[in-house]
Amino acid sequence: MAVEFSGRKTLELFHDGFALIELLLVCGIITFVTSMTLPVFQHVRKKAEEIRLPFDIHQLKAALEMHYQDNGTYPPDGNANMIAALVPHYIIFEDRYIAEGELMDPWGSAYVYRYPGIDNPESYDLFSWGEQGPPIVVAEGDGSGSGGGGLNGVDPGKTFGG
Repeated sequence: MAVEFSGRKTLELFHDGFALIELLLVCGIITFVTSMTLPVFQHVRKKAEEIRLPFDIHQLKAALEMHYQDNGTYPPDGNANMIAALVPHYIIFEDRYIAEGELMDPWGSAYVYRYPGIDNPESYDLFSWGEQGPPIVVAEGDGSGSGGGGLNGVDPGKTFGG
């Protein structure tokens, strides 16, 4: 439908489809909004990974202590040995957290399990290398099987053997 002024068609009121400039403008707005929100979502994901670490270690520690109560000893040294001894009898992890028989921390590195432990030869050391690489000690058994070892959160200042 067109509006006629003095016998001439001067203005189209209805047209089919969108003009190229309209489509480009919408694409530009969507790109801008996406670029503004993406860093926020990445930050939230990183925080969720950091929060998962102490919970994983706590679950592993509880499973190790149950294994000790049932067998009188902790599983042999090594992440794969720990997982073989604990899964599925004492703990269940989703397959996405286990790669090539080893339990992975939130950053894709295998948790480190040592038995006997460096600090306490009667018990174990369990830690993650963390995102930056230095060892983060999260749990140490106390060697009694009572679950009394430390779950001392993330302590990037403590390293082994030194």
